[in-house]
Amino acid sequence: MKIKIIAVIFTAILVFVLSYGCFLKKEIKIGFLGGLTGKSASLGIAGRNGLNIAAEEINGKMGICGYTVRIIPEDNKSDTDTAREKLLSLVNKDKVMAVVGPMTSSIALGIVDMVNSNKIICISPTVSSYLLQGKDDYFFQVTTSNDREAMALAKYVKGKDGIKNISIIYDMNNEGYSKTYFESFKKEFLNDNSAAVITDFSFDSQNIASYRDFLQKVLRKNTEAILAIASDIDTAIICQNSRLIKPEIMLYGCGWSLTKQLLQNGGKSVEKMIFCSISDYDSTTDIYNKFREKYYQRYTEYPSFGSINGYEAGMLLFEAIKNANLDKSRIKENLLKISSFTGPFGEIKFNSNGDVVRPVFCVTVKDGSYKTAGRME
Repeated sequence: MKIKIIAVIFTAILVFVLSYGCFLKKEIKIGFLGGLTGKSASLGIAGRNGLNIAAEEINGKMGICGYTVRIIPEDNKSDTDTAREKLLSLVNKDKVMAVVGPMTSSIALGIVDMVNSNKIICISPTVSSYLLQGKDDYFFQVTTSNDREAMALAKYVKGKDGIKNISIIYDMNNEGYSKTYFESFKKEFLNDNSAAVITDFSFDSQNIASYRDFLQKVLRKNTEAILAIASDIDTAIICQNSRLIKPEIMLYGCGWSLTKQLLQNGGKSVEKMIFCSISDYDSTTDIYNKFREKYYQRYTEYPSFGSINGYEAGMLLFEAIKNANLDKSRIKENLLKISSFTGPFGEIKFNSNGDVVRPVFCVTVKDGSYKTAGRME
């Protein structure tokens, strides 16, 4: 009897091992496209790391339809030509089923034609330019449009803080995001024909000679506040120099700059800075808490909005691939069938084009950390 029991147990173990070995050999390739080197690499690295956590989580549950997920990362070096080259490599060489990325609007606008011509699903964690929304195409996003964020921030700046005279600085190196953000903020800020004044200054973060000289022109006598529409590192430099020139200046930022690098490089100069973001840093959902813990265990730091959105993009994509029964040609239709999805910050809703509808929050810096100060909408 004992021999028979041992034989049954041995057979069961053997079947499991062989099945698991078969599972490990079958894989789905998912590409990641983002800036992983250079001054603006923090956003790309965060997105890739969040996607890695999503892949590890799904693989821990035997993958998608028995196939393990393998992430193939490509560094677009924050350059459009490089991004186009890397996208083609992922599609033609690596034969990926879909791509997560890119992380900036300027890169997205530069590759969207190639995404559609190759009929490859591309789902971005952080791209939010409204120029990419309202279209029936292969490019998807998990964040709300930047015009919605900008308008919510404008209402807050003028209504709650009572600012009447503001200077806006925006980086033309990511024009697809920064200029549309500026235009939406301006439209809302000046919409009631009040005495509000906006002065705008564009710059190229790749070629600026001196931030100090630039900001001397920006910080005019009557300027009460500055809105920086720039990356984390550039925003930190802008805040540091602004505080030196005009210590009492009010500072506002955009979602693009909400990373740990802004806190580390900006230091005390970014204290009390205000942003509009889809990130609820005081979230108490189980998904957020579990993801936050996993992320810390893996990367010894807490996740930023880029990593959280990278995780969301991955999980949303994996769900669509599962529902498509691994049929690459049916991923798009299954993404469009998802009307809502629960992420770390709660429910995300999608319209008929797959565009995102989600709440936006007022985020501030307090004691060197991001804190949620309430909903803006």
